[in-house]
Amino acid sequence: ASSSAHRRERPGAFGPRAQRRMRWLSSPLGAALTLATAGASLLSRTAPQHPPAPDHAGDMRRLLHQPSVADGMKVRMLSIEGAVPRSRVNQALDLMTEDTGFRELTQVFMGVNYGEFRSVRDLVDKEKLVTLNERQKSKALAMASRDRGGGAVACAMGHLAMWQKATEFSGWTVILEDDARLQLGWTAAMLADTLATAAVGLVWLSPDECPHLKDPGHRHARTWKGHGGMRTVAYAVNATAADRLIKSYDFSQPVDLWMQAHGQGACEVSAHHDRFLPLLPFRHGGGADSEIEHNKHW
Repeated sequence: ASSSAHRRERPGAFGPRAQRRMRWLSSPLGAALTLATAGASLLSRTAPQHPPAPDHAGDMRRLLHQPSVADGMKVRMLSIEGAVPRSRVNQALDLMTEDTGFRELTQVFMGVNYGEFRSVRDLVDKEKLVTLNERQKSKALAMASRDRGGGAVACAMGHLAMWQKATEFSGWTVILEDDARLQLGWTAAMLADTLATAAVGLVWLSPDECPHLKDPGHRHARTWKGHGGMRTVAYAVNATAADRLIKSYDFSQPVDLWMQAHGQGACEVSAHHDRFLPLLPFRHGGGADSEIEHNKHW
């Protein structure tokens, strides 16, 4: 027993297992493996760390769907109830494929269908969507008899309602009629970047609206030629400009003619554009204009 205790207390003593390990480490094979393990550990600590390969596809997805786009821009499409307008809306949305980022931002806004009212007086008195003062009602009645009928009044009321919505949002509101068609190559992120650098609060987004767009060398551009009035197919407003439009528009003219004369808008060309990209993101869908101004009383 005393001998056993003496072995336990003796400094530097090793048990049988430790002695076998020491003998193995001192062998040529053990020494080689120990050296290789130590070298690998040293290399792992000193080797430069290479960054992962760039994920360009993921970066593009994050760019197109980043929250800042939705935070800074809303898209509202003006239409009315009915089979034909519904078909126009579906055609517009079909072009807003997932990779453009537009579809999830777009809300369809139901305007006023003049065909549902007995007369222009009935339309303005019912005050659907917006409330008009007596001066505006008088002007609206005169405009209907002089210009384009009650459909022009209904269309103007729809735009006025969307201007009011725009004043409630701190960013940009893109206003589309249901015959607006997205141009190939444009994305929501690109439009948001373009609007972020705009010098004015009203920006035309279709060649039909833009009297300033004159770039004959660009294969997608054309010189604007008056056709008795422009179309309010696509434009963007910020809250300040929307408030100014609300306070200024008096129904003395159809909304497209009035905005052409008084809107003080500009055409902002995207910094992303090249010769293969249309200068402005939307165009008129072709054929007849939106059903927003059509009515049974014409």
